[in-house]
Amino acid sequence: MSRWARPYRASAWLVGFFVLLALGVTVTLMFYQGRRDDPIVGVLVSKAPSPGAIEPLPAQLGPVTDEVSAPSRFVRGVVLLPGGDVAAGAAVTLHRRLTAWPEWRAEAVEEAITDGAGRFQFRVPSLRGYLIEYASEPFAGGIDEVPPFDHELSLRLQPGFAIEGNVLNDVGAPVSNARVSIESVPGGDRRARVEVTQADGSYRFENVAAGPARMVARHESWQPVEAPAVVIGERSDVEFRFERPTMAPLRGVVLGAVTQEPVVGAIVALVPIDQSLGLVDPISARSGADGAFLVEGVPRGSMRMLVRHPEHGALQRTQAIGSIAQQLVVELPPRTAVSGRLEAARGGAFGGGEVLRLTDSAGALAFAVVAADGSFSFDRPVSPGIAEVSVLGGALSFRSMTGSRSKALLEERGDNFVELEVLPAPVVHGRFVDEDGRPLPGVTVSRVQQLGDNMREIGDAARSLDLSQVGRRILRITDRDELLAESDEDGVFAGRGFRPGRLLVRAARSGRGSRNVPLQMPAFGVEHDIGDVVLARGGAIAGRVLRGGRPFVGATVIVTSAEGGAQATTDARGGYAIEDLAPGDYTVRAKITGVTARGDARVAQVSPGGVAPRVDLELEAGREVRGFVRNAGGEPLVGALISVRGRPGEVSRSRVDGSFSVELPRRRAELIVSIGDRSMEKVVAVAAEQDEVEVRVDAPPTCSVRAVVYGSPGRRRVPGVLMRWTPTGDDAGAATFTRWVPTPDGELERAQVPSGPMRIELWRDGFAPAVLQRFLVPNEDNDLGSISLERGATFRGRVVDEEGEPVAGASVLLGEEADLDLAPSSVFSGADGGFVIGGVTSRSRQLVVRHRAFAARTLRLDLPRDLLAPEPRSVTLERGGTIEVVVPLDKVPETGLVFLRRGGRLLQSTVLDENGYAYFANRSAGAYSVKVAGSALVERDVVVEPNAAVTRLAFD
Repeated sequence: MSRWARPYRASAWLVGFFVLLALGVTVTLMFYQGRRDDPIVGVLVSKAPSPGAIEPLPAQLGPVTDEVSAPSRFVRGVVLLPGGDVAAGAAVTLHRRLTAWPEWRAEAVEEAITDGAGRFQFRVPSLRGYLIEYASEPFAGGIDEVPPFDHELSLRLQPGFAIEGNVLNDVGAPVSNARVSIESVPGGDRRARVEVTQADGSYRFENVAAGPARMVARHESWQPVEAPAVVIGERSDVEFRFERPTMAPLRGVVLGAVTQEPVVGAIVALVPIDQSLGLVDPISARSGADGAFLVEGVPRGSMRMLVRHPEHGALQRTQAIGSIAQQLVVELPPRTAVSGRLEAARGGAFGGGEVLRLTDSAGALAFAVVAADGSFSFDRPVSPGIAEVSVLGGALSFRSMTGSRSKALLEERGDNFVELEVLPAPVVHGRFVDEDGRPLPGVTVSRVQQLGDNMREIGDAARSLDLSQVGRRILRITDRDELLAESDEDGVFAGRGFRPGRLLVRAARSGRGSRNVPLQMPAFGVEHDIGDVVLARGGAIAGRVLRGGRPFVGATVIVTSAEGGAQATTDARGGYAIEDLAPGDYTVRAKITGVTARGDARVAQVSPGGVAPRVDLELEAGREVRGFVRNAGGEPLVGALISVRGRPGEVSRSRVDGSFSVELPRRRAELIVSIGDRSMEKVVAVAAEQDEVEVRVDAPPTCSVRAVVYGSPGRRRVPGVLMRWTPTGDDAGAATFTRWVPTPDGELERAQVPSGPMRIELWRDGFAPAVLQRFLVPNEDNDLGSISLERGATFRGRVVDEEGEPVAGASVLLGEEADLDLAPSSVFSGADGGFVIGGVTSRSRQLVVRHRAFAARTLRLDLPRDLLAPEPRSVTLERGGTIEVVVPLDKVPETGLVFLRRGGRLLQSTVLDENGYAYFANRSAGAYSVKVAGSALVERDVVVEPNAAVTRLAFD
């Protein structure tokens, strides 16, 4: 074998690898989508527009300018209510699209309100690169793409549903400022929506479309937790609990590749490698004045990192997230202006005026109009790398695998000139008619995405070793259908620009039976007339979906036949109606994505214009298990957290009477029930036939307390306090229990408080803690009376890094490090690193300083010296290391809990992974202890040395 043959052979192996990988992903997606193409290849599945606001992109990718002088065109249409009536007063927004599907970042151009007939209209210079967003409360709106030809849009609102819940930390306390997102399930096209939790950890989404979704909670201090299969509409609340602290943060600096100067305001976004921007909420950060960035809240594993800036080209790469804090240097290449020329081959021709669209390596879009001599220049600079060029409307064909798209390698320089060979476009045309041979205008023709189309493009990208394009095409194996054309007044349509071979399209028109039409594209430059295509009057199928004997909201109903297919989502009554079906026999089935819910398929016959056959479907239900959580004395425990083994992060809470309910599969399952700091956590087995369970947790008897809390001087009521209970007497040495307690108007009320002899502390920023010694009577309401919080002394300090540079924005409080996870501090270091904090006394002299770029620092103040010092005391923050805990698999307890303590106080807890590993990242130097809860393993000491990246503790 010659040395020239070896690289080609290696590339062939690489092509084969990616093709096999793509096939594996395809099979997985088909599994998730419930065999969407069964029983025939290429069955159409209609997709309703996905709701969710388009995220604006000010100054990130730069504006798209339309320099082409052209007569005005119109984007027009009608907005309909879910039942088909017109939606007067709906809000419609025209956006200029900046990136490709599914991200669809855009900038708003104009807004309008629909008139009494539900209609809207916008005047635009051209019909390329626009999106329409529509909304009208209380319905779920959506987003649709404006096709590059005259077409009246028909936009239908969907029934809107609300979903709410709370986000808790590992000890059950609420987490504020967590990002909760509703995202697409695998193979879906639901656009991501995000809400941020309030001070009490609550969130709420309004006007969400029914159907399957993935919900995720994210926070900078924790690894994300998710509910992978939530059916919006059927579920009205989802509660999350963080289980694992974030891994070591991802640090770095963004530089210009040419100038090596810091890039300010670059967006660094991380998404799982199997998910796409637009369908998932990224974990992101923005580079500062020195180009530095810090990304926290990342999970362990591999992520796809995308770095973008409006004045630089983008960078994409796979980034491994591990236990060691990484310092990355990201060099952004310059943007490049792209121009070029079309070269006619084999009789190809261009007349000028054809519109080219370029999609760069980061998904950004640019457009160009071809001049009469074949030259073109795209309207904005783009990122270097492998770009995809397509021609709108199929006016030309490229010499490529698909014919409709071509690849271009853009080098890292100020401008690139590309030459593209074009061939004479093959054309298929025909005429849509009704049963009597009369022409049917307004029939839309959409290309149905097929596996073969995507596989060809994956192979094309792999052959050019463009791994980012391979990844993008794998993610887009189930791409959206593409609207190609619309029949004119004579019913005539034409399809052009695709390579010779089979092309499957879907023909649809209101009132007519939609059907799949296989087209055979002729040779390049050849026109082929397929004659008349009959669209008979359409019929419908309607019915309800039941689960467990009651209507199920959000189920997906799929109908398939030899003529095509469609799908619908059940409404608030469990009902569905699928219209405009071609006459014939249809297989009807229902599914709930991500949920085991078997149901028998039914066969229904659709007649043209006839009465819709009613097809009711029954889905197999899980079992509802009811239970009670009680302490050792038989008293109910409120607020116990109940989760199902195998559903990490998603929890429910016991009610006032200790009751709870949870749906389980019809097989043996396990519940994890925890109280407080999770030291009292229990695993309860539930048999396959069991529908009731009682859980006894070894928790002491509880009581309730009340008090009036005010601050001195002036007896001002305070809005909330951090409350600690420490057992004394015979229980001295037991764990301290700490919670944030709201005190509206100064009124403190708290249930489920440990009883017996107790030391009670009330902490509040700016005040010295109040300390009481009380005997709390079990099962009674204990009145603590009026409690005054005194001011205490004032301490001045300055937060600096290891080089002595000031650190701004660090949280400062008096108390324990874990307190920062219960209540955010109101004291922060300023631009010079300085801070002033009140409430210092002999019993409140422990200072905690935390900044997300550093390890937390805890130090004990030297009183009264630190208070009387003429200069502020410096508090130095250091880059933290990671404590790696390893437990043999045969000694991993049922709960898998691991506690990190310092001085007997709980700092953090986490859960062992499937390999018996646990991580505590970003820890400062010092002595700690690690305990494996529910295990006979002895608590072990561990010392983190200064500048140690990883400190490993292995249990025997």
